This record gives sequence, C-alpha cells and structure tokens, in this order.
Amino acid sequence: MRKSVRGIGIVWILAGISLGVIGILVGSFQDLSLAKTIYHENNLFGKVVGYIGSLPGYVVFGFAGVFLGRYFLSEEKKVWHILGYVAKYGFPLIVGLIYGYDVLKDSFGTLVGLGGGAVLVFLLDFFLSYLLKNVTSPKEDFKDALILLFAFVFGLGLTLLLKHFIIRPRYLYLATLENTDEFRAWYDFSSTLLKDHPELDHDLVASAPSGHTMLSALGLGSVLLAKNHKKTQGKEWIFSLVSLLWTLFVAIGRMSDGHHFLSDISWSMLLGFGLIGFFAFALGHSYPEFEKNAEQRRIYRWNEALISRKENFDTILVSQRSFQMMRRKNARLHVKSKTTLCVRRTRKGGSIKIGNTYRRLRVKSCSNPNT
Repeated sequence: MRKSVRGIGIVWILAGISLGVIGILVGSFQDLSLAKTIYHENNLFGKVVGYIGSLPGYVVFGFAGVFLGRYFLSEEKKVWHILGYVAKYGFPLIVGLIYGYDVLKDSFGTLVGLGGGAVLVFLLDFFLSYLLKNVTSPKEDFKDALILLFAFVFGLGLTLLLKHFIIRPRYLYLATLENTDEFRAWYDFSSTLLKDHPELDHDLVASAPSGHTMLSALGLGSVLLAKNHKKTQGKEWIFSLVSLLWTLFVAIGRMSDGHHFLSDISWSMLLGFGLIGFFAFALGHSYPEFEKNAEQRRIYRWNEALISRKENFDTILVSQRSFQMMRRKNARLHVKSKTTLCVRRTRKGGSIKIGNTYRRLRVKSCSNPNT
C-alpha cells in the first residue's frame, strides 16, 4: 500500500481531514459555548496570527512559480527561458500582492500593504529557491507546480465563494451586541441577515470558512519543497508535522479574537488538507526509486550520489542502455565539469547534454566489464 504521494504522507493528509471532521461534529453543538470561553477582545496572540498566519501558505503558493521557472529554463529554446524567468521571479511577486491586499492593506494602507506583501513573499521564495537546491527533474518540477497551483487556486476560490454565500456573523460582532440571538450554526445560516441589517459590513458576517486556516492547511504542500534538497529528502514528515501544528496554531488564534467559530476553522482544515491531498494524487506520481523501471531507479541513485560534494567522480561508467535512456530522459546529473561518461560497448563518443545547466559531459567508449 502506498504510504505517500509526492512525498506527502497519506497519514498526515488523513490526520488533517480527521481533525476537521471531529471539529465539525463538536462545533455543531458547542460552537457558541466554545467561542464564549476562548474569546478575548483584541488579544495580541490573535493579532499576530492575523498578520502572519497565512504567510507560510502564500510563500508555498509563490514557490509554484519557482517550480515552473525551473521547468521552462530546462528547455532549449530561449523563448521558454524568458517565460521561465517571468514565472520564477514574477509569480512570487503576484502572490505577495495578493497577501498584501488580503492581510496588510487595511492596517498599513494600500501602497505599503501591497508593496510590503510583494517584497516579503518574493524574498522568502528567493531565499528558499537558493537554499533548497533542486535535485529533481524538470518534469517533476512541473508536476509539483501544477499541484500547488490547482490546490491554492481552488482553495482560495472556494473560500471567497463560500464567504459570499454563507452569511454567518462572526463572534466578535455578536460580542459587541451582547446578544447571541443572531448566532447561526454552520448548517442553519440565514441569507436574510444582510437584508434585515443593510448597515452591516459584509466582513462581519463572513465567519465561514476561515481563509487563514485554509491557507495554513494548504501549507502541507511545503513537503514538495523539502524533496528538492538532499539534506531534507527523507525528512518530509518533519515538514508535514510542522504544517499540521501550524494549522492548529492559526486555527486557535483565529478563534481567540472572535473571527471564527470551531466549525469554521474545521471546515477549512478539511477542505485545505483534502485539496492538497486530492491534487497530489491526481497529478503526482511516486518518486523514481519506486518506479518499476530499473534503469530509472539507477539514474535516480546516481543523481543522489553525485549531488553530494563529498563524491568527486572523474569517470562514470554506465551501460549502453542506461546511456540511451539518459539521452531520452534528459537525466539531471550533478557532476564536475570535467567528468567523463564512460559508456560500455559503444563505438560513439562525443558528449551529452545534462539537465537545465546545458553542461556537456565528455563521452567515450569503454571496454571495462564492470557497471
């Protein structure tokens, strides 16, 4: 039975969805009483979460542009390179503008909020792209980009759509009224509330679902970043655990300042973890080491060995079949510039183009029987 997909552990996806379902069941009966217990007006914890709670999710979303950039930059035609640079550096800026508009604009003004959000997300994505050196193929980058794009676009779209149609007062609004008659359970919301009270700001009745919690849950996609570096490969569970704990941290913070009820943040967790899991299964495949093709597994192991600077190979000895597959798959080997690729039982020499670096390895015939 498959334990993970694209490095995202199925157990973590199920854990997030299960917590969401439990929260919905409990919130169906205890939303109001829990809100009364947890709510503290203008508490610092809630304010901090309001500013930075969704930031990791936006950063992971922006990294989809980095994945796309790596894919386009691996193409031979220069026109794709232009598109690659636009995706790699432009997309994080666009995501940062969305973050600034959504979170910072009301507190810091339009210019500072949008500009600050764009710069912050761009710098974090740029730092991560530098820190997490890529060891996967361009095709794998493209798959990761699609997973993040679809999950976040659908997540943000669903959140905005549901906030528009589900009219549910926030608890902080009910607290100012000192009257809970306007409280609505998540399954019994009233669409006539704004008609009865036209003076109400729509944001005060947009309790469900929680956008911050949704983005935090989608932050589970950070696992796709983890498998791009040798030191973090195999430690994806740490990123999954941190994502789950961060989602719970954000959910509690949003409840503490009266912005959401338990059922609001629970639905958001269910949708967020569900979306990232669904698109990982729909668009992704297992790592190359789990592929049935033995030659593909061998190329993957070479890549793992050669990326480590502890290993300095002057010659790589491969079979003719492996060499042909490397040409066909555009194998992404990380080697020294003077490394020679020694192909057993071949009459042809020359060179081979490797990955998106356009570095050519010298190829020569080799009669050594060892592989």
